[in-house]
Amino acid sequence: MTAVVGTTYAARRRARQYHPHMNPFALRSVRRPAAIVAAALVLLAVATALALRGAGAWLRTAAEEALQARLVPRVLIAEPVELLLLPQPALTLREVSLHEASGETPLAVRELTLRLDPAALWRGEVAVATLAVSGVELALRRDATGWNALQWLRPDADDAGGPTPPIGRIVIEGARIRIEGDFPAQIELTRLAAGPFIPGASGTLALAGRAAGDAAALELGAEARYRLDADGAVSVDAVQVNADGRFAQWRLSAARLQLGALRRGPGAALQADAASVTLTAAAPPTTVELEARLAQWVGDGTRWRGTGLALTLQAGHEAHRLSANLTSPAAEGDADSWRLPQVTIGLATQAPSPPLALELAGELAGEMVSAAPSLRLAIERAQARLPHPAGGATPLALSFAGAAHLDPVRLVADGTLGGAFDNSRFDGAWRFDAAAAPPLALSASLDRIDLDRYLPPPAADPAPADLAAWHNWPVTADLRIGRLRAGGFTADNARLRLSGGASVTGAR
Repeated sequence: MTAVVGTTYAARRRARQYHPHMNPFALRSVRRPAAIVAAALVLLAVATALALRGAGAWLRTAAEEALQARLVPRVLIAEPVELLLLPQPALTLREVSLHEASGETPLAVRELTLRLDPAALWRGEVAVATLAVSGVELALRRDATGWNALQWLRPDADDAGGPTPPIGRIVIEGARIRIEGDFPAQIELTRLAAGPFIPGASGTLALAGRAAGDAAALELGAEARYRLDADGAVSVDAVQVNADGRFAQWRLSAARLQLGALRRGPGAALQADAASVTLTAAAPPTTVELEARLAQWVGDGTRWRGTGLALTLQAGHEAHRLSANLTSPAAEGDADSWRLPQVTIGLATQAPSPPLALELAGELAGEMVSAAPSLRLAIERAQARLPHPAGGATPLALSFAGAAHLDPVRLVADGTLGGAFDNSRFDGAWRFDAAAAPPLALSASLDRIDLDRYLPPPAADPAPADLAAWHNWPVTADLRIGRLRAGGFTADNARLRLSGGASVTGAR
C-alpha cells in the first residue's frame, strides 16, 4: 500500500515539474485520455447533427426532383428530409403529396422512411432494407382512360430517374384508400408487410384491414408467397384471403378465397390456377353456404376466360332447404359481363314433404354493371323428377326448355318454360323466392292431363295415398288444362290449383 501511494505522489510531482501551470482538472485529464476521446466524439456528433440538419432542406429538393423524374403529378415534400447514420442509415420524408393538374391531391403520405442496407453502402451501392410508410390517403378513380393511379408513372421513368434500388421489405400502416366511381368504397389497411422485392428472390405478404361500401362492411386478412422474375413476370402461390362482415342484408362468416398459383406475365396477361371460394351467409331466417372452384383463369385488361368451373350451394329458409350445383367446362367475359356457354345445373328441395329434383343444361350469363348484379339463363334442355302423388316408386317425369332470371342478392328467380309432362304438352311461368313459404310457385297451361293415371284404384288394400300426399309439397301451382280426365269423367277448359292441398275447380 505504501508503495502505491508513493508512486502516485511521485507521478504528481513529475507532472507539476514539467507542467507547473496545469490545474488539477487538466492533470486528471492527462491521466484519463478516454475522457478526451469521449469529448471529441461528442463534439463530432454535435457537428454532424448540425450538418445533417442543415442538409435536410437540400435533401428535400433532391428527393422531390428524383420523384418528379418518375411521376407525372406534381410532387411536394412539406418538411426537410431527416437523415440518420446510426444505428442504421435512414432517410425520412414527411408530408409527401401528389398534385394533379386539376388541383386535386389524390395521394398524401404522412411519413415515409427508407432504411438503407449498410453493407451495400460500403460497396458503393444503394439498397433499401426496409421501406416504412404510414398515414397514407389515396383516392382511386376510373374513367374512360382507366384508373388514375396507372397514369401517374412516366413512360420513361426508368431512364429519367435511373434504376430503382432493390427493396428488401415494405411495411405500410394506417393507409386509407377511397375508390370513386360506380362502386364507391373505402379500404383501410391496418398493416401490410411484404418483401423482399428483388428479382429472383421469393417473398411473403401479409395484410390486415377492412373495407366498406354502400352495401358492405368487411374485415379482411390475406397471406401469400410470391416471386419476382427478371423478365418482369410475377408468380404468387399459396394465396389465402379471409373476410368477415356484412354484405347487403347478409351477415358473412367463414368467407375465404384461395389460389394455388397466380402468375402475371411480362405483358398484361394474368393467369390463376386452382382457385376456390367458400362462404357462409345468413339473413335470418335464411342461410346460405357456397363453395366455388375454378381450375384455371386467364385474362388481361379487356377479356378473360376460365375452365373447370364447379359450384355448390346450400340454402335454407325456416324448414325449407334448397341444394344446387353448377358445372361448366368453360367460362368467358369482360369487365362488365360474363358467360358460361355450356352449363349444367342441378337443383333439389328438401322439406317436410316429397322432394323436387331438377337438372338442366344451357347458357348462363350475368351482368356486373350495377350494385344489384343479375343472372340470365337460356335453358336448352331440362328434366325434373316429381314424386308420384299416389306414392308410386317411379317419379313423374318433366322435360322442358325456356329462360330464367336470378337476383343472387335476394335469392329470387323467375322464368318461362315449355315442354312435356307425362303425355301432356305445356307452357308457363315460375318463380322462386327463398323468403317465401312455399318457395316455388308455378302457373302453366296444359293441353290435356289424365288424373286417373296418378290416382290409385278405390279398392286398393291398404288404401294408398291420393292427391293429399302433395299437401305439404313446397310448391304452389295454378294449372289451366284444355282437357281434364278424372274419375272417368272428361272436362274441357279445367283449372287445377295446388296450394297446401289439391283441388279441381272450374271444370266443364
